[in-house]
Amino acid sequence: MRAGDALAAERRRLPWLRVEKPYVFEGPGGRATLLDLFEGRSQLIVYRAFFEPGVHGWPDHACIGCSMCADQVAHVAHLTRAT
Repeated sequence: MRAGDALAAERRRLPWLRVEKPYVFEGPGGRATLLDLFEGRSQLIVYRAFFEPGVHGWPDHACIGCSMCADQVAHVAHLTRAT
């Protein structure tokens, strides 16, 4: 686990940077800014699942490995909390 600890320590030493660019995303509810995605919360979890041509399962399914990681979340309620 030493390599993981070293990586975590290196990540903590990185500088915090303000997000200046007005990122806009397309989602099920239409266009949303990065700030909109937080929905008033202080943290946001983003997971990029490969869902594109050339990926096994396209166009019906995302990447098998990506889907497996998402399946490990028992229930989405565990990821939310009152703000």
